Amino acid sequence: METSYIRIFRNKKGQSIIIKSLDWQVLFKFSEFLRNHVSKSEDFFEIKKIFSLKKESESLTDIMKMVEDGDSVLLCALFENKVIGYITILRDTNHKGDLEIFIHKDHRNKGLGKELILSAIKVTKNLDTKSIYLSVRENNRIAINLYKKLGFTKVEKRDNNIIYKKSTVSQIIMIKRI
Repeated sequence: METSYIRIFRNKKGQSIIIKSLDWQVLFKFSEFLRNHVSKSEDFFEIKKIFSLKKESESLTDIMKMVEDGDSVLLCALFENKVIGYITILRDTNHKGDLEIFIHKDHRNKGLGKELILSAIKVTKNLDTKSIYLSVRENNRIAINLYKKLGFTKVEKRDNNIIYKKSTVSQIIMIKRI
């Protein structure tokens, strides 16, 4: 069950951003974005491994299969034909979706995070998902405030379980019913 989505939105600077479902045409750009920005960012919780090209290809094929089978929503934000951010919601067997979002540092605080989340929620409603949850660093007040404005509520705090910039920080788990 493939879910296709495309939307054009203007950010706070008036720039046109395309938000679209991951497809085979965008896959290479998405892969390049992951390699060049996400894997090198301190903003990401998990340590990203550098894959061989074969392993990377297998991983991307698995991602596309999850999207095409309706097990995951993955939307990319494109500016000037380059991926500048993405959001994914991976559906589990209990009708819950695990949200992950990443936006290139040059495109943050311009409304893109809100647009990606609202777009992903709209698409996720078609996948029989009842709620979406996410985790965020406790010290990321901007993100937490955005999530609260969009209807997410705090359900758990995990003390000092993330290493961020060489120190430990707490993680907040938030959920939104859809």
